[in-house]
Formats: sequence, C-alpha cells, structure tokens
Amino acid sequence: MGILATDYRVQVSPLGPAGASCWPSQPVAVSSGSPGQVIRLSLHPPPPGWCKRRYTVTVFLQRGPYCPRPVAGQPAPPCPEFATQDLDTGQTHFTVR
Repeated sequence: MGILATDYRVQVSPLGPAGASCWPSQPVAVSSGSPGQVIRLSLHPPPPGWCKRRYTVTVFLQRGPYCPRPVAGQPAPPCPEFATQDLDTGQTHFTVR
C-alpha cells in the first residue's frame, strides 16, 4: 500500500502584478527534519536579478500520496487515491530596494 508523504514547500512571489522576469525560482521542498528544528533556505533571484519590489514568502505543509517504485519483476503495489493538500502554515515578506 502507498505511504503518506509530508513535506514543507516554500513559495516566493512578488506582491501584486509582476512580469515573469520578477519571479524567482522556488526553493526545493523540505522533506526531513524534527519538531522545533530551524531550517534555513537560500532564496535565489530571478536570472536578471531581484526586481525592486515587495515579495511574499509562504510556507505550505504539503500532504499527499507517495507511492514507492515497484520492485523489478513484481506488480506495482496499490497506491492511495486522494488529492494532495497544501496547508498554508505561515507567511513573511521582504522588500528589495
């Protein structure tokens, strides 16, 4: 049977309407840690550099099905069928001047 996958995803987005050149690449999901642990992530600017504006950083707890790869020569195990949930767990802002 499948397994429940739980990780944290961080989304960085410019506040308000912005062109594609102002959107940074998104950090990788955090899939391991322990309660109370502080995780530090690097935020990487868009290729032309940060746009002068305010950005929002949102942290999501993401839960959904995880199905391990089948073992060679064996049928794939059944996998749970339910939607992945993104729970907004916190937000902060920063401004590039």
